[in-house]
Amino acid sequence: MSHVESSDRPATGRDFIRQQIDGDLAAGRLTGGPVTRFPPEPNGFLHIGHAKSIVLNFGLADEYAGARCHLRFDDTNPTTEDLRYVEAIQEDVRWLGYQWGEHLYFASDYFARLFGFGEELIEKGLAYVDSQAEEEIREGRGTVTRPGIESPYRNRTVEENLDLFRRMRAGDFEDGEHVLRARIDMGASNMLMRDPVLFRIRHAHHYRTGREWCVYPLYDFAHPLGDAIEGVTHSLCTLEFANNRELYDWVVENTSVPARPHQYEFARLNLDYTVMSKRKLLRLVEEGDVSGWDDPRMPTLAGLRRRGFTPSAIRSFCEMIGVAKADSRVDMGKLEYAIRDDLNRTAPRVLGVLRPLRVTLTNWPEERTEEIDAPYFPRDVDAAGSRSVPFSGHLLIDRSDFAEPPPPGFKRLVPGGEVRLRYACVIRCEEVVRDEEGEVVELRCRYDPETWGGGSPKGRKVKGTIQWVSEKDAVECEVRLYDRLFRVPDADAAARAQGGEFRDFLNPASVEVLQEARVEPSVLSDARDLRYQFERIGYFWRDPADDRKDRPVFNRIVTLRDTWARATAKQPPRPERRRRAEESESLRPSDVERPAPEGGGRRPELSPEVRERAASLSSRFGLTETDAEILARDESVMEFFVQAVHARTAGRDESQQPPRTPAEVAGPVANWLIHEVPRVQGSSNLSELPFGPQELAELIDLVAEGTISSSGGTRALEQLAEEGGSPGEIVDELDLRQIRDLRALEPVVAEVLSDHPDKVAEYRAGKTGLLGFFIGRVMGRTSGKADPERARELLRSGLED
Repeated sequence: MSHVESSDRPATGRDFIRQQIDGDLAAGRLTGGPVTRFPPEPNGFLHIGHAKSIVLNFGLADEYAGARCHLRFDDTNPTTEDLRYVEAIQEDVRWLGYQWGEHLYFASDYFARLFGFGEELIEKGLAYVDSQAEEEIREGRGTVTRPGIESPYRNRTVEENLDLFRRMRAGDFEDGEHVLRARIDMGASNMLMRDPVLFRIRHAHHYRTGREWCVYPLYDFAHPLGDAIEGVTHSLCTLEFANNRELYDWVVENTSVPARPHQYEFARLNLDYTVMSKRKLLRLVEEGDVSGWDDPRMPTLAGLRRRGFTPSAIRSFCEMIGVAKADSRVDMGKLEYAIRDDLNRTAPRVLGVLRPLRVTLTNWPEERTEEIDAPYFPRDVDAAGSRSVPFSGHLLIDRSDFAEPPPPGFKRLVPGGEVRLRYACVIRCEEVVRDEEGEVVELRCRYDPETWGGGSPKGRKVKGTIQWVSEKDAVECEVRLYDRLFRVPDADAAARAQGGEFRDFLNPASVEVLQEARVEPSVLSDARDLRYQFERIGYFWRDPADDRKDRPVFNRIVTLRDTWARATAKQPPRPERRRRAEESESLRPSDVERPAPEGGGRRPELSPEVRERAASLSSRFGLTETDAEILARDESVMEFFVQAVHARTAGRDESQQPPRTPAEVAGPVANWLIHEVPRVQGSSNLSELPFGPQELAELIDLVAEGTISSSGGTRALEQLAEEGGSPGEIVDELDLRQIRDLRALEPVVAEVLSDHPDKVAEYRAGKTGLLGFFIGRVMGRTSGKADPERARELLRSGLED
């Protein structure tokens, strides 16, 4: 079968891998359907990046007639692999909805055949036993500008090489005493082709073969041969293996394999606000930054499953981002969009209160309880069902739904004001009860009997609707509010730019645990794995690891506001849709467009005018194609963006400042407009917000200058959206400025070091990665306000004393 590369240019919306397969089928290069494989190493847990490969490989098997996908464990390293990882990986693949049938394979099943291929290469003069030390081999490979040096053992005879290789197999030598290397070209421009190691000695127990073997093939040797043995036609891997393709081809072309597979590379998934490296994820577990591999903040499939993500949402996300040849970063908003879109159509709505505040209805009979028949789904979701919700004279509402004094635009409960209780009636707040410290502990209200069941009050308009629970009937529960694991989109890039390591940028507010939350009693009779929308709050389900029957533990899967979908909507919702959205606080799938895929997937159709505007934005401001298209769909949004960009440069003396590219000025504005502003905008038009481009630009500058953190910027934006004003004044009012004064940080740093003498000793003994641990503690004690760079400077000074 000849090997013909297809173009990377999409044709009729199909990605380059499907184009390749289509071409192979049309040209008769395939006698049946394509054969792919998912080949994990059983040395850790799978993450969302692996899900992309699973969905691609198994998806192709579902798509083409006669196709199949193998699950093969490349278990060639006995020191890192374990049966528990094998079982966990199988569980993850099944959970995503895929089956491999009879096609479950292990590289360890091929050890004898792989050893035979090693002997074949020796007999052909294409491999030799090298007795140099590992460091000598590494040094002898040369550099990208200097060719390698041939090993003094490179010209051993075939007989001597066979004898040594077989004695390696027999256990006559210690680890590292000999290796088998391919005999290719020590001057090759591709350094992987400079006589790569094929086998090494490892006297270690293998979880499947025990002590039967003490020589193990390396991945670059075992992987292509495993593909060939199994008849794989299209070996799909990520771009970091592009240089390995030359060695892949050399191995299969120079051994007597039964088939000729071909390798194709696609872009790996780089998701914002997390990391995808197994090694770095292991660091997070070992350093105690997370509770384990299944911590709901982790990007592992085990973590996402425990948090409450659904397999269908992850499959949709992988299909949405598509398959491309160029690496790029994917915004977390797309993954959050996928789960919201899934749960919006399937999650029943229930009433819950996170931070309870008591409400007493003074004109409600003391012993009276009403059962309200409340629907599980809003009218615009094609699903049915209802439940009975008890209503009494003592209720609990969320503290955030009462304000004294109220900020401008506040539509919920205030002293003397009215609000509608969801499914029930209108109430008026007549008295505020406080404790000895002045904290509000109870609201005494009257209900309007004429509004019971949804009736409108005569002669007045009630704007707000809030959720509630009956105090005596509500179920006490623990609620865990999970947020993004890192406080910057790309922790690795931030570490390179600012020094330190990726753990320095962990989000200290990535989880908040609420112990006094309440939820309506209907949830106790439901299946424990049912996912809910807590109305006006978000999507939740019961933690499968920590949940208790008498006191449920709910994980927040995702917040309710769909920032990505709202940002990509072609136009603001019509008044009728806006009214429905305010009532149910949920999105209709038909009201939003799916985000554009990164490559090869379905993109929303754009008019020529929009495409022209998007091209202009990309050219003028250096925006990505996707960001430019989102902004260009709505002329008012585009104009707001342009004015905000100009505001960031107006009055700035560029001669006295470091030079900035157009993308450095405009990129943050696009990011805030696409991902942050829609969260506070709701269903309003941009022109209806109490701030404009100038204020947004000022807020972005405060974040860029380090005056406030990104999370502080988000809080300031929320306040700005409520009442307008000056971003600088809001920052001072909310006490959001980062602590940059070294004198103010010194006692905090000293206290952290004093409280952790064991960690200090470990750091000074060489475990410098603990710097991130100390920075996290400083950030926690300053409520996230410490300037990370100043904290790092003081910590390094204190740790080196």
